[in-house]
Amino acid sequence: MLPLLAVLLIQGPGLDVTTSVDRARVGVGEEVLYTLRAVGHSTAAFRVDLPALDGFALIERRERTDVVTGTREATRAFTLELRLRAEQVGNWQIGPIRVEHGEASAFSPTESVMVTSAAGSGGTGLDADLMALIPRVPPPRTGPPSVFTVVSSDQVYAGDQVNVLTAAWLPRGLRLRLRQPPTLTPPALPGVWSTPRSAVPGAVASRVVDGEAYDLFVGFQTVYPLNPGAVPIPPARLSWMQPSGRQYFSEEQRQIADSPPLTLVVRPLPDGGRLPGFDGPVARDVTIEYQLGQGSARSGSVLPVSIEVSGAGNLPLWPTPRVTWPAGVRVYEEGTEENPRLTGIRLGGTKRFRFAVVPDSAGSLSLPPLEYAYFDPNQGGYRVARAPGIAVPVLDAAPVADRRAPPPLEEPGPPTLADRIMNLPGAVLGLLIAVPILAAAGAGTLRRRATRRAPPREEADSSARLDALLGALAPAGTRASAGALAAALRSAGVDREGAERLVQLHFAVEAERFGPRGAGSAPPELQHAIEAALRRVPARIRRVSGRVMLGVLGGLLMLAPAERLEGQSGIELYTRGEYGAAAEAFRAEAASFPKVSSHWYDLAAAEFMARRDAQAVAALVAARALAPRDHRVVALWGSLAREHELIRRGGRSWPIDANECYVAALLLLWIGAALLVLVSRRRALAVAALLLAAGSVAAGLALRAQRTAPRAVLTGGASLRLSPHGLAPERGALPAFSIVILERHLDGWWLVRSGDGAEGWVPADVLARSPALD
Repeated sequence: MLPLLAVLLIQGPGLDVTTSVDRARVGVGEEVLYTLRAVGHSTAAFRVDLPALDGFALIERRERTDVVTGTREATRAFTLELRLRAEQVGNWQIGPIRVEHGEASAFSPTESVMVTSAAGSGGTGLDADLMALIPRVPPPRTGPPSVFTVVSSDQVYAGDQVNVLTAAWLPRGLRLRLRQPPTLTPPALPGVWSTPRSAVPGAVASRVVDGEAYDLFVGFQTVYPLNPGAVPIPPARLSWMQPSGRQYFSEEQRQIADSPPLTLVVRPLPDGGRLPGFDGPVARDVTIEYQLGQGSARSGSVLPVSIEVSGAGNLPLWPTPRVTWPAGVRVYEEGTEENPRLTGIRLGGTKRFRFAVVPDSAGSLSLPPLEYAYFDPNQGGYRVARAPGIAVPVLDAAPVADRRAPPPLEEPGPPTLADRIMNLPGAVLGLLIAVPILAAAGAGTLRRRATRRAPPREEADSSARLDALLGALAPAGTRASAGALAAALRSAGVDREGAERLVQLHFAVEAERFGPRGAGSAPPELQHAIEAALRRVPARIRRVSGRVMLGVLGGLLMLAPAERLEGQSGIELYTRGEYGAAAEAFRAEAASFPKVSSHWYDLAAAEFMARRDAQAVAALVAARALAPRDHRVVALWGSLAREHELIRRGGRSWPIDANECYVAALLLLWIGAALLVLVSRRRALAVAALLLAAGSVAAGLALRAQRTAPRAVLTGGASLRLSPHGLAPERGALPAFSIVILERHLDGWWLVRSGDGAEGWVPADVLARSPALD
């Protein structure tokens, strides 16, 4: 800003114009920034008339006017920036450009730019297939803009590539007047697979018709028709906002121009020469070959094997090659990789199918010859790409420096207290739940009735406490017997005189409540006598009624049978080191007794020692749901997590199981009911206990829902397919040891859902299942 201000201070009246370019030598396709600065001493607007820019295409135009303060007269500085792209070789002149400012006007000096030829075919920044279509665009029509649609071929086979070019000729005079760039909308073709292509900025060509210069702007897309028949190509549209006058703030009117519609004829693949079971792609110049991750393999270790298919065609629709793998190996798919590139004027590239091959024994592994059938539109027939087989030496298993120590097994013991309670008969469980609810409801009803008829609260409390004491000590059905009541009080530790006095007061209260001459409740003097008699009763006897409900609960808990489970035959196999056979034995035991956590832990330990870690994780998922605090389960999970990152991420679990939540809720329900019945002044504690019981039930339901859903662990990486077959498009991929939820099974495929919500179909043979426990 300071240099500009210095120029303004020394200049005289009139209009001063200067120009500059950021580069004096460029190649075809490269850009140049041309800057024009004009300084005037008027409040009028600046006006610039651009001449024809020979050898260049205008990409962007920006204008700015600044008011310079601190001078003795009105001074304005105008800046015009033109971003140009070189299109023709030569030494080109930019300017002179006429600038008007009020009554003053001046011409800018010229700037020379040398444009040299670009190196290589890509120097223009445009793909070869696009450059092949540009000469086929019809010439511009005189007058307004014209729009055309050009296709690489109007008759193709289903699945073959079609390039669609949308071209628009704009008069340069109109384009320079526009305040915002026009919008070119390409046609939307139905029933095709569309591949995105990079945008083409700026004009790609220029032409002069009847003295008017026209610039060509294009859009480009590549499609693959999927079904035979006629595919209509709707019109492409160019829209722009055209000023109604030459003033900058004049009103704008929306204008549109459409291209003529076209029809693309898609031919079906011929039946003649079709190979049996053909499901290959429509492609050109296809090759196939093996790529090994290493020169030799080891028994029991993964050998990375890739099959690379190269050619021109639609890579996403190329199916997995059919390979007949030899016996004695386990093969797991590990997804695909696509490397698209432009080959001549067609898209294509390389698609790599990755497999993990695990030989079972040492020797020689013979990978079979490969055949990949495809339809070649150039030849109009079916062809087969072939690759020879490969023999890979398989060495003995690598020595293990730190062999896994066999985890200790767990023999099934008696069920936990929570499991014993939840295994009670349904009638007993219903009684455990109903008794406290009915007791609380009955106590509330009696308390409301007593409150309506009772005198002062402190007097009613004495007779109620006496009733509660006798009800807790006296046997059922003996409340009307004076001798039985006295004997019960004497047995509890009350002296003889105090027992007889309490019994007399009890019958006096009964006479007042239910006698023909009674007042319906104990009079105040009788309440005071009861209060005095109760003070003589030892405190430990007064609290005995609060223990009655807990005693009933404890008695019912003793009804739960303690199951004794016999030892498992897999223990001997495990002790002898036959871990694979032991795993099968433990699996049978777990299927027979799915709710015994020790069976699932023993199965996980055997699979861990057999080096089948995914199966071990699947068994541990069930063991953790049944016994989340078992130290052996936690230790084995930690051993697997140290070797596999995904297991370490999914290591969180609740420290309690569903049955423990239910039992805690039952105990809190009894405590809350006891507080409501026996300690009426502690209603806040009772409500808190009942709310905690409700929260425990909700936590138990959540944990039960988790272990109810069937889960599985991926034994290897797998692609998520859109539908249950190997040719379906991929929706993503999951790595090995991912824990997924099983949604639906169909013809050897499972619909799975991962922890982050990704869904897709995977083959059943890549899943180690952990079945639902409820």
